[in-house]
Amino acid sequence: MSIFRPSRWAEQEFGGAELGQKQRTAVLTIRARSITIYPPSHVNRQGDSLTLSIVVAKEESTPPKCEPICWYLLTREPIETEVDVLAVVRAYQARWIIEEFHMGVKTGCAMEERQLQTRQALENFLAIASVMACQLLCLRHATRAADTEIPADKVLTSEQLHVLHALQPKLKPDCNAFDALRAIARLGGYIGSRNARPPGWRTLWGGLQTLMMAEMGYIAALAKTGQR
Repeated sequence: MSIFRPSRWAEQEFGGAELGQKQRTAVLTIRARSITIYPPSHVNRQGDSLTLSIVVAKEESTPPKCEPICWYLLTREPIETEVDVLAVVRAYQARWIIEEFHMGVKTGCAMEERQLQTRQALENFLAIASVMACQLLCLRHATRAADTEIPADKVLTSEQLHVLHALQPKLKPDCNAFDALRAIARLGGYIGSRNARPPGWRTLWGGLQTLMMAEMGYIAALAKTGQR
């Protein structure tokens, strides 16, 4: 580790969780340094060297039975100040939400199974799928808020909530995001027993499709009767 001897460092708390671990607040020691990478010796060092920055974020005082967070981040972003270094770490934190979005589009909507033949068809479908995946991500994020219960009307429209209550009569009028998520999942076939695992992307996607189709019918009915 002598090569990573810090030229600057910071301690910072970061919320969130690695995949497969419970959410917790982690205290990380963060080090940063510029390094030069030379061509491999087996090619007689031919070629130009590459100057990069490396940021090392290592968790301190990890709770028992938890794998410590340890990130080695190669970047070309500036690391001149503590703010610069923390920006690199925070950017890497977005990796998980980005991967969840891709999983929503790829697994939830089964994009690879659509067998669309043209670029235009793929782009049109992706435009629809991206919006639905973003809405599901917002809903899932709201259900995982550690400190407070977020009302469902913060992540669903009034029309969607009205239709959802009609399709799921047992849903409380003042439901929170967690209750709404489970109700949408039930529309996709989720059983939702006490010990059941959280609903997966395919189930949530199927439920949201049902909800949005019903919403379209509801809005069309309001327009036909002059109420919208």
